[in-house]
Amino acid sequence: MYMINRTSADRKCKLRRAILIFVLFTLGTIRIGGNSHFFEMMFVENSDYPGGPAVWFFEHYNAPGNAVSTVTFVIGDIITSTIVVSSTYT
Repeated sequence: MYMINRTSADRKCKLRRAILIFVLFTLGTIRIGGNSHFFEMMFVENSDYPGGPAVWFFEHYNAPGNAVSTVTFVIGDIITSTIVVSSTYT
């Protein structure tokens, strides 16, 4: 919140940072939902899979829930790095 409430930051910069923070919270929510769905499939729905959850994980690594959570993690990481670098130079 310090980065948003700085007195030297203009209104446009404050708005841009607030939007980025909102996007990060949204991406985090999507990631948690994707991971929860993926782990529910692994441990609850397919608990009797031959070889256990580890074998199921390796065979279903490209499931949509896992892919969505990985993509949102990468996008969120890029946005977070952008915020850190831009706050260094502004």
